Amino acid sequence: MFLKKYWPFILIFFLSLLASWPLLKQGFFTIQDTLQILRLVQMDKCFQDGQIPCRWVPDLGAGFGFPLFNYYPPLVYYLGLIPHFFGMSFIGSIKILFILGIFISGISMFLLAKEFWGNLGGLVSAVFYIFAPFHAFEVYVRGDLAEFWALALLPLVFWSFYRLFKDKKIQFFIVTVFSLSLLLISHNITVLISIPFLFLWIIYFLIYFRSKDNLLVAFWVLLFGFGLASFFLIPAWFEKSLVQVESLTSGYFDFRNHFINLRQLLFNFPSFAQFTAGNASSVVVGLIYWVTTFLAVVLGIWEVRKTKSYSVLILFFALMLVIFSFMTNSHSHLIWERFSVLAFVQFPWRFVGLIIFCCSFMAGFITKPFLRIKKAYKILLFSFFMTIFIVLNLGYFKPKEFLNISDKDFLNGDFYKKEQRGSLYDFLPKTVKVFPDFSADDPKILIGKAKVSDFSKKSDYFKANVEVFDNNPSVIFLSVFNFPNWKVLMDGNQISLKNNPSGLIAVEVPPRKHEITGWFENTKIRLFANSITLISLFLFLFYLAKYEKISKKIKE
Repeated sequence: MFLKKYWPFILIFFLSLLASWPLLKQGFFTIQDTLQILRLVQMDKCFQDGQIPCRWVPDLGAGFGFPLFNYYPPLVYYLGLIPHFFGMSFIGSIKILFILGIFISGISMFLLAKEFWGNLGGLVSAVFYIFAPFHAFEVYVRGDLAEFWALALLPLVFWSFYRLFKDKKIQFFIVTVFSLSLLLISHNITVLISIPFLFLWIIYFLIYFRSKDNLLVAFWVLLFGFGLASFFLIPAWFEKSLVQVESLTSGYFDFRNHFINLRQLLFNFPSFAQFTAGNASSVVVGLIYWVTTFLAVVLGIWEVRKTKSYSVLILFFALMLVIFSFMTNSHSHLIWERFSVLAFVQFPWRFVGLIIFCCSFMAGFITKPFLRIKKAYKILLFSFFMTIFIVLNLGYFKPKEFLNISDKDFLNGDFYKKEQRGSLYDFLPKTVKVFPDFSADDPKILIGKAKVSDFSKKSDYFKANVEVFDNNPSVIFLSVFNFPNWKVLMDGNQISLKNNPSGLIAVEVPPRKHEITGWFENTKIRLFANSITLISLFLFLFYLAKYEKISKKIKE
């Protein structure tokens, strides 16, 4: 009975293991985003120090710190603390997140596609989504954990909205709210380009089911979903003027440098060496995805002639597919120029993630003509074609190189110092005009004769003992970038800071011995955002309690 009910999930589990098998090897693999482990280390320090939600990290920015998680989506690093809490290494925790992301991508696509194409169609869509070359590119080449998780969660959000509108059950209301909020804090760019698609999906099924109740339910879901994610969304947007975001949209990251042409989109067959190069030429959709999409559209048009059913949905996805494909091409540059926020997407080929979403969903539709044949033949055909498909794509699911290293190797020596400077200018405070030319290990005495001892810092706190030998005050550069709201005290009394081109916390210290301490506090915007999240959580629980009471009254 158990196997009969859950066999698709068991199959997806083993297929996910197949796609992630190289990750089970000891050590870590070469990826472009080498900061994954250090980000998790910083998140762990935040939790140990009680800085929740985590915003300021002490060891990045060349060791001077910067507000990484005030702007960079934190979801996967919060989740990564769970395996680490149970004794897993930081490297192991990151690999578990990649493996879990592959599994969730398959499950979420299966749940979505099964609603429309049945178990067989759902499995076809799940296999297409798991073994998409673009997903291998995200995991094994770029190592973009946040973006990959956003793409994995996306079908789950679509599925939960559909089931909520269809069944109007409280469990789907809960899943929809939480899946939406998780998506919103998973990856800024994926959210930016997928939210319009999601809104169209919501509108489509509001019209399809023609229920006024669904309109009110959708309002509450969006309110709670965005409300729970507000602790991150509001500061990330309204405090972006405090950091140097220009580096995110210029130079290499200028979107104008990363369009792909139609030929590459349709017929790109890179070698493994080209694939692991990690640039625009590495981006693959796969010819089989386009062939199955074409067949699905033809079948959809044929079915529309007989009955509208869900064939209209195929045409809706085909339209979305055309739009996403257009956005990867340089002919769409007017749209990119017109909507300046798109500059933060950086790589137009990121729309390939949504192309894969559409193609995978539509692939399940082509099983429809096979529903009339005997079950044994269906299983045989499914197994045959899916085996060929997996074999053709499995070669992409491996790293270029595996390194036999541990946490100790990552977090010590020259490699660690290099990682501390990774993505150096992404979220550097605006106060930094000239980058400091000294090590962040110790404060620097700028003016006067003084000695700094017992300097220590945490994610939201620093402390130093300063002794000034002259009769005149000394000016000390503490090895922490200034950013709202660092509150600095001397002997327990708050002091003002001296402006300087390096953007460091600089204090004027009078003669004799003094204790300097600093606390990282929330701005009004962050306090407001945190409050919105807490209020949303309270109202969400109140809504659920009220729903249960109403349900009991109806039953009585």
